[in-house]
Amino acid sequence: MMTTTDCGGNTSMLATGRGDTLHTDLRRIERRGHNLRAYLGCLLFLAVVPALFGCATTQVQRAEQLATLGKTYADTVSLAGQEAMASSIAFSLAEIRKERKGGAFPKPEDRSEAIKNQMEILKHRQKLVEMSNQLVALFAEYFANLEKFAKQEISASFETATGGLIDSINDVSQAVEASPQAKAKISNAERASLAKLSGLVARQVHGQALARVLERDASMIGTQLKLMSKILATYSEWIRTRSDMELQEFYRGRVEKPFVGTEELPGSWDQDVHHYLQGTGLSEQLVRAQAAGERMERFWAGYLAGEISSREMIVSLKEMEQVLEAVSAYSKARMDASAAKPH
Repeated sequence: MMTTTDCGGNTSMLATGRGDTLHTDLRRIERRGHNLRAYLGCLLFLAVVPALFGCATTQVQRAEQLATLGKTYADTVSLAGQEAMASSIAFSLAEIRKERKGGAFPKPEDRSEAIKNQMEILKHRQKLVEMSNQLVALFAEYFANLEKFAKQEISASFETATGGLIDSINDVSQAVEASPQAKAKISNAERASLAKLSGLVARQVHGQALARVLERDASMIGTQLKLMSKILATYSEWIRTRSDMELQEFYRGRVEKPFVGTEELPGSWDQDVHHYLQGTGLSEQLVRAQAAGERMERFWAGYLAGEISSREMIVSLKEMEQVLEAVSAYSKARMDASAAKPH
């Protein structure tokens, strides 16, 4: 009996002749080769599984970010609509009151027609706000479903689960675009550009199943985002029209007039100057706030192409919320200041 050592460890071997030794060596080599292949296969498995898991995890993260962004966007646009409508009502009533006081409607029938026309305009605006709120709520629901699909929490197919939702989105968006108050018509050039969005979908990033859904819906969602971008611009115009005219009136009556007069400046004059400057700053911020819709459009294109960070977009929307809340607070303070003005 003799003992031979190979690189796999110590092995006892009965050497009865050269032929048996050669046969044993061949079997040992074959066994080593099999073990090596098994070892390499195990290493490959250990390397691939985390990569696949990481890929799936990234898909879920993207979908979660999109769902969060969709909810934030819906809240922001709804807030913009709320403030825009409040601004429209206050501005319209203030203007028609001035016209009535100035004798613009001498006859009862003139006054009746004037208030009727003003109410019609406000009703159309209110209808637009309601429809746009409905549209962004549907957005939020769509993005939430997309998140569930990425997490494989939807038992039925995504196409089946969202079929009615997509139909609702299309129906509401057509009504919004048709509203004269919206000023949101999408041009043929814009539609042609939006049709190319499906070609941006990065299959290797999203995975085959999710990529098919995104390719199907890319231009449809992109079209709605374009529409809402135009709506935000319209809302901003409503707010700024009232804000700018109020600021001009406030400046003339509460800042300039007392200062150029010969009487002692009222005790509230410094505060009025501060109030005017605050309003001017908010008016300028509204210009930047209305661009949030355009940034949302760019985010959707980036998401399709595989970019995952929505942090900048969410921060942008949060800033817009703060601006709108500040505008609302300023408007209330402005009305309080006017009410406190001695007659």
